[in-house]
Amino acid sequence: MNPKKNKNTPPVPSRKGINGFTLVELSIVIVIVGLLVAGVVAGRGVVHTAKLQKVISDIDKIKLAINNFNLQYNAFPGDLANASAYWSGELNGDGDRIITGSGEAVLLWRHLELAKLYPGTYTGVWGSGIQPGINAAAAPFPRSWYNIWRHVTLYDRPNRHSINLNSGTGTWNGVVSTTDAVNIDRKVDDGLASKGMIYTAKGNNYNIVNNVCTLGVNNFSSNPPINYNTGDTTPAACWMLFFLEK
Repeated sequence: MNPKKNKNTPPVPSRKGINGFTLVELSIVIVIVGLLVAGVVAGRGVVHTAKLQKVISDIDKIKLAINNFNLQYNAFPGDLANASAYWSGELNGDGDRIITGSGEAVLLWRHLELAKLYPGTYTGVWGSGIQPGINAAAAPFPRSWYNIWRHVTLYDRPNRHSINLNSGTGTWNGVVSTTDAVNIDRKVDDGLASKGMIYTAKGNNYNIVNNVCTLGVNNFSSNPPINYNTGDTTPAACWMLFFLEK
């Protein structure tokens, strides 16, 4: 005679439908996750490379726009003394063939816009400082922008204008890593930090730190010239300048 079942004993659940993943299924999941992670990492690399390429492309377009403006109006944009004769109510530069200070540096973008030589809409006014995309052309990195400046004190290239890749609100903070700066320099110029048509310096945000972006504490205006610190991994360590004149 079978013993009676205790009414309080819970039924044994069926194993049907609650089996765990098999090793094959787990392997497939791991492979899929790995592919997704690899895709995200690779995607970030592609986006970053595209930003570096855009810097090179932007510099070429800005140089072309400034040169075309010079040919058409016999003046630098931003320095054009009779801009208001071409565009009623617009601000004039002082006409000294020099892009002087922050005022003419931002007015440059307004003049290029009015001449339909560079895309964007710009105020032409410094105001409270640089505002990328508003009073200066934006570069492809966060809070980065292009600035035109005349350098007086460079030890071997004085009194020349350059297009600068900067960040911040009017300061010379770093934008790209040392590796990125070297790659741009090698692709476009000679790969040297203070020779040729591209100079590179550590950002002002690292002004008292040695061996950031370049070797030692000196900046690009020093003599002897500085060299890249290719072992530096500081993010956004360098800002770069691209000369307009040889």
